[in-house]
Amino acid sequence: MRKLIFFFLLCAVFILCSCAQQVNTPTTVSQPIQLTLAVKKDYTTTVEDIVSKFEEENENIQIKLLQLPSSSDDIHRILVTDLSSGQNEFDLFEIQDIWIAEFASSGYIRDLSEEITIHLDEYLEIIKDGISYNDKLYAVPFGLDLGMMFYNKNLTGGEHSDWESLLRNTKIFNNGQIKLFVIQGRDGEDMICNLMELVKYKNNDIEQGLVLYKQLIDESKSVWNTENDYTTAFKSGNAAYMRSWISTRPFLSDDLSKVKNALGIKPILNNMNEPVSILKRYGLAISTKSKYFKEAVKFLEFCIREDNQQRQVKENNLFPMLKKFYSDEMIIDYCPYIAGMLNSVEKMQTRRKIENYMELSAEAQKSVKAYLAGEINVKEAVKVLQPLMP
Repeated sequence: MRKLIFFFLLCAVFILCSCAQQVNTPTTVSQPIQLTLAVKKDYTTTVEDIVSKFEEENENIQIKLLQLPSSSDDIHRILVTDLSSGQNEFDLFEIQDIWIAEFASSGYIRDLSEEITIHLDEYLEIIKDGISYNDKLYAVPFGLDLGMMFYNKNLTGGEHSDWESLLRNTKIFNNGQIKLFVIQGRDGEDMICNLMELVKYKNNDIEQGLVLYKQLIDESKSVWNTENDYTTAFKSGNAAYMRSWISTRPFLSDDLSKVKNALGIKPILNNMNEPVSILKRYGLAISTKSKYFKEAVKFLEFCIREDNQQRQVKENNLFPMLKKFYSDEMIIDYCPYIAGMLNSVEKMQTRRKIENYMELSAEAQKSVKAYLAGEINVKEAVKVLQPLMP
């Protein structure tokens, strides 16, 4: 009998211990997956807002947003260093059209052709080429930037919209610190974009485009080494005209700007009234090293939703990629410069999409700087520039 009582007591103790252990065992909570997204510096909160909205709708996915420098050359260097070294810091990143061929051929980015459904017929015709390589999709559309002529309505009515008109009038206009125009001088790939526009302005004559570029640099005393130098000069009210990217508009419209309420924007035209601007097409790509491909695809699908594309156009002041936005009165109200621009944008030039573009660009930058400094003649510079021209 005693043995039986002891047995029951032992069982009771065992059961109590088991229950206590179950009560004290913490419940395992699944942690959200974190994706790292790298984009160029955003002067607005547009990308942050898109990320926040995505996280609200997808509680199991978090986005770590990294804003890289605004310089195209610096961003390319950072991405290539990460992707080629195996550091694998980025799951997703913003990519320019001129890097697509290099990154795809090097195996840095995932082929998205079978992963994402995107109705490219609804986009501008130039968009598909900017995010594809060998007929495969390697990114989704994220932004469209292009060179425009900005002018200060307090100083001019915008009548001088072509470069030769500006050159003819610069000595008449320039008065002390205030200049008729400023133009990017020596700031990497964007300098090459300026030059490509001037070559197009001169009917695709590289030599004449180079000579005109030097004249513009010399007349405006534009020796700017960074983007902020010349844009700050215009923003401070010290120039009547400035060639820059449309994405500069938010920077020129903040509370510190002296041109905030006097900002005019026009397309850059030649003397036959044809657009000569260079287009920059941006996409979002997924690293082949990302461990969270499915979740990354989900973010890309979110970004190409119509509401988020509207946000990019209205808040980041980029040109629309969807054709129907060019007739959307609400978007035109936010961005009046896009009115009637649909056909013109389709005709604007793009940079070459080749695997060694950035290598050729680096050599071209050295040659252009040497020419501007009088170290080589124009024909020597033309030889280096030739393979890079559209």
